[in-house]
Amino acid sequence: MIKIAIPINKSVGLQSKIAEHFGRCEFYLVLNENGIIIESIENNSFHNSGTKSPPEILADNNITYLLCKNLGPKALSLCNASNISVYLDHTSIFASEIFHNWKQKKLVEANQENACKDHK
Repeated sequence: MIKIAIPINKSVGLQSKIAEHFGRCEFYLVLNENGIIIESIENNSFHNSGTKSPPEILADNNITYLLCKNLGPKALSLCNASNISVYLDHTSIFASEIFHNWKQKKLVEANQENACKDHK
């Protein structure tokens, strides 16, 4: 099953606002390839007093794709090592928008060149 994660801060379904910081979000909204909500995963990573990295949390939950505004090169490498494809959208505000743009193939696949250099 394809599982798509979107970092959000307040879990209100597809109208959730996308978190500005992938690793510091409160939740990951998880959708299937048809945009149906599967679950909302709490981000209990070491950024939020947990013990795992955000990519480890996604991998533990069998995430296939991550749709986000931005992420750093280290997080991108960890996602790629876990076979999580990452797509970027700097303009979407809501989870529904970023998912729609992904379905329409309007997102850019993340790579080391377009990863955020401000994140380490």
